[in-house]
Amino acid sequence: MKQKISYPSIFFMMACLFATGAKADTEREYGTHEHGAGQLNVALDGKTLDIEVIAPAFDIVGFGHKAESEADKATLAKATKTLQDTSAMFSIPKTADCQAKPVTVKQVWEQEDDDDLSASGKKAEGHEDHKKGHHEEEHEGHSEFKITYQYTCAAPGKVTGLETHYFTLFQNAKTLKTSILSTKGQKGSVLDSKNTKILF
Repeated sequence: MKQKISYPSIFFMMACLFATGAKADTEREYGTHEHGAGQLNVALDGKTLDIEVIAPAFDIVGFGHKAESEADKATLAKATKTLQDTSAMFSIPKTADCQAKPVTVKQVWEQEDDDDLSASGKKAEGHEDHKKGHHEEEHEGHSEFKITYQYTCAAPGKVTGLETHYFTLFQNAKTLKTSILSTKGQKGSVLDSKNTKILF
């Protein structure tokens, strides 16, 4: 059954714990889809550090359609591997001793099921093949990537901030609007290639 996509992010689920009554205004609709502009949500709760990146597929792989050609499939697999490399994506203070858990990478389609790319850079086994005809036409439209990271930090008090290398790795990306939540409160900013650090 088709439905409009709405993403309750890690950040806003955790915001319910820290900011009772906060309005969840993170629904992303394809009408506001903008190449080059992504979202970075960060939440630090006790020893758990959650990071979520939501970005247009164009920013990650250079196209928004289904990867059908061998070249597109290779590009998708390479991008997925890069996204799963936590040390390549982020720099976190070493003194915090944060250990990363497996990264989840999903490609999200308008009015379609998500493709879970975490295992191999390809859609997960058992994912039903899309029908021909109008479904293929829909996949000529926009898609987004949703990547979730989670760390367990032995010294969370040392997590005073982090740096992302996203713009170096994915040069189609221009900005990341950030939402940051910790025991110190809630704030946000906009990152770009010249401004890649956030502070808690």
